Amino acid sequence: MPLFTGGRTHAEIVKSDLQLKVLDEQKADLRNQISLDVKTSLLNLKSARNQVAVATLGVQLAKEEVEQSRDRFKAGVANNIEVIQAQDALARANDNRHCGAVPL
Repeated sequence: MPLFTGGRTHAEIVKSDLQLKVLDEQKADLRNQISLDVKTSLLNLKSARNQVAVATLGVQLAKEEVEQSRDRFKAGVANNIEVIQAQDALARANDNRHCGAVPL
């Protein structure tokens, strides 16, 4: 057995240990990144659900506005412009709900 083989073997063991540590760090970084991605996705999902709820509420309110403006028009206390504006607001609310373009 040559004299310097022991030193080379020790150096290779140290090198392998360092490579293992690097791989462990990369594994931990990857786990953290996956965890962050999952948390971000869950927050985005929650935000989207809230936007849908707001858009649905907007449609409900716009429908009520149309009904009220029609009632006022039938009673003679409002003109058809109010009804048209309420219908336009309802159309925009429906677009917002279906397209996901909820104004902030």
